[in-house]
Amino acid sequence: MLQQLVVLCVCVCSANDASSSSAVDQHPEKRVRAAYQAYEERRMAQVKAENPNLRLSQLRQIIKKDWNKSPDNPLNQRLDAH
Repeated sequence: MLQQLVVLCVCVCSANDASSSSAVDQHPEKRVRAAYQAYEERRMAQVKAENPNLRLSQLRQIIKKDWNKSPDNPLNQRLDAH
């Protein structure tokens, strides 16, 4: 019984891996927050160097505007795939 369960689990997992790589992400909204935080970390130093006398809130506004157009945004990836 245990061997059948293990074989079934391996088959299901490998089938999911194959289909997920070719499929479009159906729920990118679940990954937006983490993706944005990583994007903000990467861009903050660059935006701060370009605008040294702006406040943090103003820097974040600039980054947010860039994020809305960025290909790193999962919501933009979904729209581009169609």
